[in-house]
Amino acid sequence: MDNYKVQNIEFIRTAIQKRVNEGFKRFAILPMGFWGKETKSLLEKEFQIKPKVYFDTFPSNEQEICPINDINTTDLSDTVLLIVIEKEDQRAYLYQQIVPFVSDSLIELVPLCNEEQKKIFAQSEKVSLDFLCVGFHKCGTTSLQAALGKNKNIFLPDVKETFFMMSLEEKRHRMLKQSYPIDKLKKTEMLKGGIEPIYPIYAASVYQYFGKDLKILFLVRNPIEALKSALKMSMREIDEIGFNVIKKYKKICPDLIKEYIKTNYKRFVYIDFIRLYERFYPKAQIKIVITEELIQNPIEEMEAIQKFIGLPEESRLKYDTFPHENKGDTIFKNLGGAYVNHALNQLRMQMDDVSLYLQVNEIRKKTFALTTTEFNFDQYEDIWEDAYYYYSDSIAALEERIGRSLKGVW
Repeated sequence: MDNYKVQNIEFIRTAIQKRVNEGFKRFAILPMGFWGKETKSLLEKEFQIKPKVYFDTFPSNEQEICPINDINTTDLSDTVLLIVIEKEDQRAYLYQQIVPFVSDSLIELVPLCNEEQKKIFAQSEKVSLDFLCVGFHKCGTTSLQAALGKNKNIFLPDVKETFFMMSLEEKRHRMLKQSYPIDKLKKTEMLKGGIEPIYPIYAASVYQYFGKDLKILFLVRNPIEALKSALKMSMREIDEIGFNVIKKYKKICPDLIKEYIKTNYKRFVYIDFIRLYERFYPKAQIKIVITEELIQNPIEEMEAIQKFIGLPEESRLKYDTFPHENKGDTIFKNLGGAYVNHALNQLRMQMDDVSLYLQVNEIRKKTFALTTTEFNFDQYEDIWEDAYYYYSDSIAALEERIGRSLKGVW
């Protein structure tokens, strides 16, 4: 049996044993792919437990990968739902779709990995960090990078986002190591950190790679404003999501905006992803920062951030202002420009060398002057009404988590 298969079966066995020790006797499995069948076998042969139900509906669209109707109409009280799938992003999407219908305490996300990931996690020469800002997209993470970069007692890499956890391949691992040169960092007492706002869905991999002592930062912003900003960036930089809707509609229009909102609004249900990290890290190691408050009161908020990440008082800077980086109010000017920006974005993401990545990124930014134009949402405000209603419950849950109201802030 392959080593990584042995390890994954042990992960599954440990998850089941933990729940059995807690007194649970009923289990459900999702999805019934290869690992689902292995889980069923373990339950029946080692624990003498027949799964109450297993769900095998598994469409390919990541936004619709959960058999919601089946789960919503099945009595899962006192039943542990085991989610067993290798791809961590799909585990996160499944979790987010299931949690409205199944108690969070009854969902078990089993942290499976493939052979290459297993080798990476086992390496002795991994990058070691003191803190990591893992979210959220369009919530001021680039500005935080600029602010923390002013402190000579903190090391942050030149490339803000390495995208390492997206693929966990060795070529990406090499780029991560280039970003944190071991020889240089061994000779310094600087705190080592990272800003990776696409990491909210990679809690298990972050834990397996960086370990249990990591400090976790989340920046959160009014979700509607974050979603608007994400849409504009997607229409400017032309990522895969943006490119798909642009090819379909050819121009910015109400239908394009509605489809983008429908596809992406779940990215800013902050509490779901914070809870993923709370499965691995204690709350004392997780700090949630409200971006609007950070901008309005940088002295107090930056002091709190510096203290949280472990800087002694004498090493902290006083921030009278908070930088405003990566502000973008432009979108694609025409279809030709959209194709150019998409090609450059794809080329950038293929780079596994820091120097080449930075060079391509610089060319990409200069190209925006020719391919983008100013844009605002004034004529489309009515489109966002449903989104305002949608986020109300998640905002209430976030308020409960931080212990105070955000009324007047958002």
